[in-house]
Amino acid sequence: MTMAFSLLSACPVISVPTGFTRDRLPTGMQIVGRRHDDAGVLDIAYGWERARPWAAARPLL
Repeated sequence: MTMAFSLLSACPVISVPTGFTRDRLPTGMQIVGRRHDDAGVLDIAYGWERARPWAAARPLL
């Protein structure tokens, strides 16, 4: 749900995965930057993805 930030404030925003809850539900966080700082938001998201690679992670069923 990044729409509130991107439409109402015109700030760049991205949602990235952060892991899973104890109930095996996915979690995430939103990174919001200053207006017109798309590159800064992407840099932070890229750093997070490199530090915490969740792309291949799957919850235990």
